Amino acid sequence: MNEWELTQGTITKSEVKRAGAALMPDIEYQYFVLGVEYEGNSVTIPPDVFYDTQLAQGLLAEYPVGKKVDVYYNPELHRVAVLVKQAMVGSWWAASLLAIMAFSFLLLGFAFLFS
Repeated sequence: MNEWELTQGTITKSEVKRAGAALMPDIEYQYFVLGVEYEGNSVTIPPDVFYDTQLAQGLLAEYPVGKKVDVYYNPELHRVAVLVKQAMVGSWWAASLLAIMAFSFLLLGFAFLFS
């Protein structure tokens, strides 16, 4: 991702959507590469997962509709773009969920190994 190109874009949508009990930012933007217009909705890579209320609202405040923003796009696939090159950390429970899943796979591996 370090080789991704930079262009300017404009935020076209900035809302919060609910995904079960979690919140997700619903941020869309448009940008141009070599005169072709593209639309994006990924803030980070990996794509936006789950956010607590405070982080989701903070993203909306950072990306209001009409704001001019830097857009990083894949030079080989121009329709793939993000606003932030580094991954963001969602809420503490999203990280906890990943840790629980990793631990579960570890236990399953040991169970398979010793059976």
